Amino acid sequence: MAKEAADLNKKRIPPARGSIKRHIFASILNNLKLMTINSIRFLLCNNSD
Repeated sequence: MAKEAADLNKKRIPPARGSIKRHIFASILNNLKLMTINSIRFLLCNNSD
């Protein structure tokens, strides 16, 4: 089973340009989410003082 998966990975075609863009876009969105969560936490912590 594991060997079959490894073979599939070798055969896999490198992602097309569109999917690379989608991947970058998704990672940017994730970073933005983390940044907004962190900034909200920061504001809440400052306000509690």
